[in-house]
Amino acid sequence: MLELWNFIEIASHLKEEFNCLFDGTDVFNTKAENLVKMVNEKSPYDENDPEVG
Repeated sequence: MLELWNFIEIASHLKEEFNCLFDGTDVFNTKAENLVKMVNEKSPYDENDPEVG
């Protein structure tokens, strides 16, 4: 099954220009491990897959 992944890349220097939120959480001021948990709850991924894990 082919899966297409969509993403948005936002440079960290833009945090002074606008707020980047994921489900109401400030992406630039939240630890990455917490963001990964939040995203995984919304859309689980295979941590063993070499392309996304």
